[in-house]
Amino acid sequence: MSKKLRENGTVTDPLPVIPKADKSADTLFRVVIGNHYHLAQMADNKAHIMITICSAVLAVSTKELFDSDMKALRPAILTLMFFSLVALLFAVYCTMPKQGSTQRLGPADPQFNIVFFSHFIHLRYDEYERQMDALLTDQRRIHQALLKDLYAHGQVLENSKYRYLRYCYQSFLVGLLASPLVFGISYLFQRG
Repeated sequence: MSKKLRENGTVTDPLPVIPKADKSADTLFRVVIGNHYHLAQMADNKAHIMITICSAVLAVSTKELFDSDMKALRPAILTLMFFSLVALLFAVYCTMPKQGSTQRLGPADPQFNIVFFSHFIHLRYDEYERQMDALLTDQRRIHQALLKDLYAHGQVLENSKYRYLRYCYQSFLVGLLASPLVFGISYLFQRG
């Protein structure tokens, strides 16, 4: 271990010796983390677009609901409004920040990951520093921590972002398809 010297010449706590990393593994982690970041950005951007579209549809539909003289049009407008509202709620949920893990994992827990913010925010700084120093001296533990972090990011992307974004698009599409059908049925019943 190397030692850090103070200005007065006394030695402080030893710094860990960090082993050389494998460049191909580092590149892989960097690329995959970048991909996860871009996927999260894309999901947020799509959700923001859907929030805008659904809000506009709701605003125009509300006006048309009260201004329309055709009674056959009202059930179709209500159908479109309902599914737009459902899609809007899914889009908002998709972009809403999620709170970290509710269970507090300690460093002794095998699921604990020092690089995952939900795990380390509960530690005191001195414990966090100790855990990071231990991690930085062991290349295998670094890779394990990064693998756990990548896996957790993938789970968040699928379970918290893309799943609800998919529900958002599906709800909006159902509303777009159901509204003309409801209008046609309402029109036929009012004519006959």
